[in-house]
Amino acid sequence: MKLVFRLALMLSLFALVSCANNNPLLYPVKSGDKWGFADKDGNVLVAPVFDEVSPWVIAHHKFPVCVNGKWGCIKADGTYLIKPEYDELFPFLYGIAKVRIGNKYGIINENNEIVIPIKYDRLPSYGGDGLFHVFLNGKDYFIDWDDNVVFDGSPFDAVSQHGFSEDAIGVCKNGKWGFADTNGKLIVDMVYESVAHFYNGYVAVRTKDGWGIIDRKGEIIVKPAYHNIKEVSENMAVVEKGDLCGYVNTDGALVIPLRYDFADKFVNGKAVVCEKGVFYKIDKSGENRERIEPDLDYVLEKIVLREVFEGLSDKNIAGEFDLFKRKIKKEYPALREIRFCISTDLLGNLKEQPPSVDDEKQSIPVSAMGVRDIPLIMEIRYLCRCFNAEYEIIDKNTILILPKNKDKKSLREVKIKRLP
Repeated sequence: MKLVFRLALMLSLFALVSCANNNPLLYPVKSGDKWGFADKDGNVLVAPVFDEVSPWVIAHHKFPVCVNGKWGCIKADGTYLIKPEYDELFPFLYGIAKVRIGNKYGIINENNEIVIPIKYDRLPSYGGDGLFHVFLNGKDYFIDWDDNVVFDGSPFDAVSQHGFSEDAIGVCKNGKWGFADTNGKLIVDMVYESVAHFYNGYVAVRTKDGWGIIDRKGEIIVKPAYHNIKEVSENMAVVEKGDLCGYVNTDGALVIPLRYDFADKFVNGKAVVCEKGVFYKIDKSGENRERIEPDLDYVLEKIVLREVFEGLSDKNIAGEFDLFKRKIKKEYPALREIRFCISTDLLGNLKEQPPSVDDEKQSIPVSAMGVRDIPLIMEIRYLCRCFNAEYEIIDKNTILILPKNKDKKSLREVKIKRLP
């Protein structure tokens, strides 16, 4: 499932926003076969002396780097936080980072002190519940900060990487999922194709008929019939079928029909929806709605980013590509870079790619999320519906999308570009 991946990326975005004022934003730059870092204007602040750098460095302001096959971490001034000594070092989050020596994984802190011993076969995630999901000898376990086993997943074929939510965790046997408590006792039978995580006493589950909702007793609240269901908030949940969204309540009724192109969860009795390019705030009856004008930041965070990270794919964009109601009958290679100018305060009015630092004029891989060298396809249909926008085909690998804005000083852009 992709929730963990999306959560990590969104956390990275929040970290970027909160830290931007206190730390310089640096971007990987390549000169010859070496990597360094530059600011948004292309000024090199850390000399290109590294063999490789992490694609996720921008959001964390700590920069994993590789020298002679070993990974360490530098600070924004180029000095080492962790000297290169690991076969792999992942970005820091919550002050800790996953590392690998040989084929074993563990956790270190920013002082290079071992938090979790480097002995596990896999260490896919750290949960906000204070537990680490680890694999040892082919079995799942959840351990605490003292390396004590809190949950033994060995009786099951797999356990959910979400970890525990409301003292329940998804468990799998013979391809079917259910839920167990912290003692490993089943509380929901393993009969589902897939499961999400509990939120406010409810959880989305998938059968061959689609997604539905059950409660902690395993009783069906919303009959499985939808392509997607979001978490329950204020006794309401967004449901999706085809390209349209609506709302069900915890009595199982579809109280707001499937009519919207986008729908957000309810907060304080109101929810944001989009229909035919127009945004509204609606109440729980769906009958009273107020037209609103959300800014680009909201749309990027709530709509576009979701589409990007759910759309990771090795496929190419080919054939007819309906972009802003115009047909482009061309074939495009897999797009390998996406850049969002989230706000003028963070990244400025970057109308052009920053200048390169070598004679070959190689592109600097710039991305607010640090995405680099990974194939991806961006579904932009929501952006098309939400903005009166214009686009420009720069070349066969690059499409520039510019939403029109009366205030040209605050114009922000979304740019998709394939790295050379």
